[in-house]
Amino acid sequence: PALKREKGGVFTGLIHCQECGCLVLHEHKVKRSGRAYDYWRCSNGRRAHPHHVYVREEELFGQFERALAGLAITEKLAEAIADEMKRTHDQIARDRIRAVERFKAQLGEVDAKQDRLMDLYLQGKADEEVYGATLKRLRDERERIGDQLARSQGEMDGAYLDLAKRTIELARDLKTLWNAATPREKRELIEKLVSNPVLEGRTLRYEIRKPFRLLAEMASGNVWLPRTDSNCRHGG
Repeated sequence: PALKREKGGVFTGLIHCQECGCLVLHEHKVKRSGRAYDYWRCSNGRRAHPHHVYVREEELFGQFERALAGLAITEKLAEAIADEMKRTHDQIARDRIRAVERFKAQLGEVDAKQDRLMDLYLQGKADEEVYGATLKRLRDERERIGDQLARSQGEMDGAYLDLAKRTIELARDLKTLWNAATPREKRELIEKLVSNPVLEGRTLRYEIRKPFRLLAEMASGNVWLPRTDSNCRHGG
């Protein structure tokens, strides 16, 4: 079925020309038959092209849809990934709790040393120079341990796990969401899943965002751990 036309163009501001970097613009054309079409072409603001290459909006949606189809994961894989992430998160949380307790104990030891140093100074058993140098060392040590404690407490935050769960759920429900989405909602899905889309002639090229690229690799059975490559590009 024909897509409902988006006023101003659903891809406005999203796609650039691969060759010259200019934005790809929307044109609404009505044929002599009365049939209307939505096209996209390079704005050619730098006069890099001798003539315009027009691509139908439906064709662009089709290329994005083929790309997104490779990112969908099964319910079984979604559950397996979520379970593994939960197990890993729980283990990290236990390790962080132990680290927090250790840093708190170290802070207590430093505070005790500072108290003893003050007692010695007040009793005249530590001169001004020794007292000042030792106090500075203890304060530096306390600041270092305090920073480690703050980092450990911050790393215990489960916000990233919630984000990962939402990512997995999106990949699991991707096909259903796409089929039920309006053109504007499809654009929103595209922006969540890919970055830097460019039009090379009539072909879309883009980068899969890292979380979804990793899920796609898991779905294909290639990896269970993140890869280090960050320049994976695809053609539509």
